[in-house]
This record gives sequence, C-alpha cells and structure tokens, in this order.
Amino acid sequence: MTKKTTPKAKAKAAKTAAPRKEYSPELAEKVLALYVSGMPLEEIETLPEMPARRDVFRWKRQNSEFAAEYEDARNLVGDGAVDTAQSIARKAIAGEIEPRDARDIVDMLFRVAGALNPRRYAQKFERSELNVTSNHLHISVSDTSQWIAKMLGTGAALPPPEPLQE
Repeated sequence: MTKKTTPKAKAKAAKTAAPRKEYSPELAEKVLALYVSGMPLEEIETLPEMPARRDVFRWKRQNSEFAAEYEDARNLVGDGAVDTAQSIARKAIAGEIEPRDARDIVDMLFRVAGALNPRRYAQKFERSELNVTSNHLHISVSDTSQWIAKMLGTGAALPPPEPLQE
C-alpha cells in the first residue's frame, strides 16, 4: 500500500524545506571542491549555507558551464575511487588486508568509478567471456580479479576467494 501525500502535507514540507539557492560561481566552486574531495551531495547539502541536491541538479539543467564542471568533478571522483582501490589492492597483496575483504572493497570502488565515469572505468566484457543464463550474468571471480589487476597495473591478481556457502 502506497502512502499518498495530501496537499496539506505537501504545503508543510515546502515550508520546512531548505530555501532554494540560486546559482553563483562562488557557491558552485565550493560545492564542487567538496564533491571532488569525496563528499557526496547528500552530505554537502547538510552543511551550512550549502544548496540542496535539488538545487545542484537544477543548476546542471540550467547552466551548461556548471554541467560541464560537474561532469569533470564526477570524473575526478571516479579517479579517486580507483586510486583508493589501487591502495587497497596493494595492501592486500602485501598481506596487510584480508584478500576477501580487499576484493569486496575494490569491487565496490570500481563499481562506483564505473558509475561516475563509465567511459573510462565501466567494465567491458567480450560476449565470449560472458556466461548468460535465464537473465542472469555470471562472471567468474578469477576473471574479475584479473581485470582489476590489469586496471591497477599491478600485474598480480588477487588470490581466489574461499567458496561461498549457500
């Protein structure tokens, strides 16, 4: 059952919502600097004097220069995720982090990087490398580990994981 919002509830929400922030180059620069440092918009909007996410998205729609700067910032955040993944992979290879934990974190970071900068980091597979059955995609852990090692330039794949118990 879906809860319906009444006009009265909408009016109350509008009164309590943060005031709309208009675009300014100075404010946009602050937002993008925080974003590139790794802070998501969800956290930025909670800071004093910062715009709500909806304002940032509106700026993107209305200002092509800001939209380009925002896209550049997303690419840099993707690069940061890959840099962090590289550091974690090296620690796993050195035995400082459990390989299974490192693999999970590195996988998540590459997924984030691929979402933020798909042209550069989205994982691409040849059709022959895929095992597709009944709308499910199966990619072996060793293939993923080798791909991550190739992307990181380490030349060494992470050790295979322990078998999952179902």
